Amino acid sequence: MTSAIVLAGGSSKRMGPGVDKLMLHANGKPLLAHTLLAFESCKDVDEIVLVAHAERVSSYKQLVSEHHISKLKTIVPGGVERQDSVFSGLQAVASDSDITLIHDGARALVTPEIISRCVEAARATGAAIPAVAVKDTIKRVVGKSDKNYPQIDATLDRSQLWAAQTPQTFRTDLIRLAYEPLIRQRIVVTDDAAAAERAGHRVYIVSSDPHNLKVTTPEDLLLAEAILSQRKSSS
Repeated sequence: MTSAIVLAGGSSKRMGPGVDKLMLHANGKPLLAHTLLAFESCKDVDEIVLVAHAERVSSYKQLVSEHHISKLKTIVPGGVERQDSVFSGLQAVASDSDITLIHDGARALVTPEIISRCVEAARATGAAIPAVAVKDTIKRVVGKSDKNYPQIDATLDRSQLWAAQTPQTFRTDLIRLAYEPLIRQRIVVTDDAAAAERAGHRVYIVSSDPHNLKVTTPEDLLLAEAILSQRKSSS
């Protein structure tokens, strides 16, 4: 059994006050619909757990119905931090789930192919995430340097740097055990791979697509629209 947890509880602050970015349309569908349909159409996913703000549950249920998301198992409430929402989703996946994918709902350009590669890698290694190699030269700055002109401390070796994406994918028992102490001790991590790393697990990379971007700003939405339109015209 393979489970997908889709996180849809973000605040969307950078899209403007009162905006639920996951309901913004790109290429004729809400962003969340694009996300859920990718998991719906992936042969390697058996169930979907959606984590959402309580006040958005009714609109998301309508979206699920309109777009025929048959794999949705349930919608559960999120928490204060992202990891609280992940943990809530982990409690809702099937008891016989052996692989769990954790995906940001705002990464609406994810494809069934990326999802399948992550599942395959997690089955082989226990923990795997999609990522893309960094192309730019990356500078590290001094911690307390001038705010207007941060001072460069070092130039990092970009051959060792990858930009992490989702769905981050794990053996279900592994990621549950990794999150339990974080939740109990209120330790904040920035992604699921970091939770696994803190628990002593090795996490591996699946080479991904730069188009698997997270829609955060209005500019991101325009880019997502263009990519989705191009995909539609090419299919």
